[in-house]
Amino acid sequence: ELNGSQALPVGSSPHSYEVSFSAFGLLGDNRRETKKAKATAKIPVIKKISIFPNSDICETASMSTNLTKQTHFDAIIIGAGACGLMCAVQAGYLGKRVLVLEKNEQPGAKILISGGGRCNYTNLYASAQQFISQNEHFCKSAFAQWSVENTISFFETYGITGQEKTLGQLFPVSNKAKDVVQVFTNLCDDLGQEIWCGAEVTDVTKV
Repeated sequence: ELNGSQALPVGSSPHSYEVSFSAFGLLGDNRRETKKAKATAKIPVIKKISIFPNSDICETASMSTNLTKQTHFDAIIIGAGACGLMCAVQAGYLGKRVLVLEKNEQPGAKILISGGGRCNYTNLYASAQQFISQNEHFCKSAFAQWSVENTISFFETYGITGQEKTLGQLFPVSNKAKDVVQVFTNLCDDLGQEIWCGAEVTDVTKV
């Protein structure tokens, strides 16, 4: 059983969910970074969370749970892709402890193949005007809170220097996508976030 108290801001009202996923032997590995699991048994996971609007997450008290207790999390994130990994890192900065469930055998699988294995992790000329949405203000708000400059600064802080290619595409000077993934997995490890690989979510039910 996995227990939690609150989740990352992806909605506007409190809810509780039951999460089920297929995996085996998840707690056998002591490494926080990546816990590999054979998808051989269905394990029901009871996850009680409250979902808050975006403005509330920063106002909640920092997590005080013991990081060695592997069955208590503030949130469960489905997918260890770029979005899920960054979400886990940002939650860690806020003092929240999360579990990331990834069906592949390693985190960041799509990052590793992006840009021909080099990972073009941002574009120097990206702006809200280049996105189509039913709510045109969403992208403006997103870029106002996290800009291209913030992305560049984030990766530079952790050792990734960019080089511009075609039309503003920014790649690591190493030309290795694995370096980008390693930034995330190292940070998750440092922040006490769990990544369990080989764990495919089979059901999420509102209870």
